[in-house]
Amino acid sequence: QGDIGGPPTAVMDKLLSDTNPKKAEDTNPSMAKGDGVSTEVVPIPSGPPPLPFLGNLRDLTGPDGGLHEHITRLVSEYGGLFSLQIPSGLINLPTAKFGGTVVLADPELLGELFQRPDVFQKRLFKHSAIRQGLGGQGLFTTDDDEPIHDQAARVLLPAFSMRGMQEYFEMIKETTAVLQQQFIEQGAAGAAVDLHPLLSRYTFDIIGKVGFGRDFSSLTGRPCSFLDRFQEFSESSLRLQQGIGGFSGAFKTSKAVAGLVTGELATSKRIVSQIEAEVKAVIADKKSLLAGEGGCPFKGAAPAPAPSEAEIDPAAAGGCPFAKKGIVKDMATRMLTEPDPETGELLPDDNIVNQAATFLIAGHDSTSTAITMLLYHVAQSPDVEERVYNEVMSVVGDGPITWDALGKMKYCTQVVKENLRLFSPAAQFVKTSPPDQTVTLGRYVVPPGTSFVCSTWGLHRNRMSTRTHSSSTPTAGPTRTRPSGRRTPGSPSATASAAASGSSSRSSSSASASPRSSASSTSASTSPPSSR
Repeated sequence: QGDIGGPPTAVMDKLLSDTNPKKAEDTNPSMAKGDGVSTEVVPIPSGPPPLPFLGNLRDLTGPDGGLHEHITRLVSEYGGLFSLQIPSGLINLPTAKFGGTVVLADPELLGELFQRPDVFQKRLFKHSAIRQGLGGQGLFTTDDDEPIHDQAARVLLPAFSMRGMQEYFEMIKETTAVLQQQFIEQGAAGAAVDLHPLLSRYTFDIIGKVGFGRDFSSLTGRPCSFLDRFQEFSESSLRLQQGIGGFSGAFKTSKAVAGLVTGELATSKRIVSQIEAEVKAVIADKKSLLAGEGGCPFKGAAPAPAPSEAEIDPAAAGGCPFAKKGIVKDMATRMLTEPDPETGELLPDDNIVNQAATFLIAGHDSTSTAITMLLYHVAQSPDVEERVYNEVMSVVGDGPITWDALGKMKYCTQVVKENLRLFSPAAQFVKTSPPDQTVTLGRYVVPPGTSFVCSTWGLHRNRMSTRTHSSSTPTAGPTRTRPSGRRTPGSPSATASAAASGSSSRSSSSASASPRSSASSTSASTSPPSSR
């Protein structure tokens, strides 16, 4: 069915007629007899009826929000599981590549999906245009069945462990002190502070230190060509998404035509090439630095907590004075020097470039978006702000923040989590069932190659689930707060502010709810208000 996809009803009927309890038990152990779970399987419920050629375009676009908001509305109408025909240009992944498309926002079914990683996997990136973009074969843009995905994960994931986060804490705290000074200086000037650009530089500087051992100093006003080009790329992507004459780039074909006619396709390719060249230069500099230090990957690294005698490598005696197991490695050093523990091989050079681009782009943009909206939501709730302040003062006081203090601030943690519920930077992700096998999810039969668009926004606002909060009012800890006279984010006034602040789309499969959101209309409330 071209850009739309989705199996005809006759095919679904055939799949159901071929499905028997034995097959259901084979493909879903939780349905085996004796578990107290019925072996009866039923088809996945249908969502709104699609139109010929257009699919559910009319249900997923419009002036009242971005894709993530339209899917959330459909979840409130059709529940946490239903079929849908999503035009190819809206998610940037070919969800109809192997079969139909289903929206998933049910917590129990989503939990089962994650418990069966051999069945439900990322399978579509290798068939998408995203792979030809900035991400290449990064951690987020490789499929689960590609060997490089697991190899990179084994090398990089230790950096995201609790120990890894503790090692990077001092770098983050140092950059936060610079941000604090910016707040003080700009506040003293009496001018409005536009938070998101400032926070974008803040998170970019942190990624520079943690990822590459490089201080970009963009917070203090040093020119940063990477951020400038990323902003230019984001704005170009939004124009490309909107198409010609305001026509939404909902289909990959129409988007490509619009890009050729307007020249935006050539602009995007030029910017991608420039950013890729910058990333390669950063990695080349790191390689040169390591080679100049005689291959010692630790020289100049930030000191970790002092190691015990047992942590000092005896083999380093008389050699590299930094060869301690407790010394911090930035991620570029880790990729260039740490072999895969299973294969014993280093990551290929081209993959290191892909991973570096992923860190620089996704690492700074989604985090700055989340922090912007965190501060916005706190500012909308003075009683929450007061409780946050009181907890910080009771735990930390006027002294410096410490790693141990973070774990003691329970209410602050609740506030952060509630903000992520309300404003998940990644609005959805996609998992696909085996292209050659009928399986089940819960009591539902899943035809071969079904793509599940797992909506985090829909999940977090799913009123039909007793395990999720209601859709709008923020919850900070045990009580809900919405002071009288304050508007909820996404209301008309907040939406107008959002349109003024948001600018462009992200080249991502996640239809990100970002200040650079790929909403089809400038009035969409996916962008943060101008948080001043």
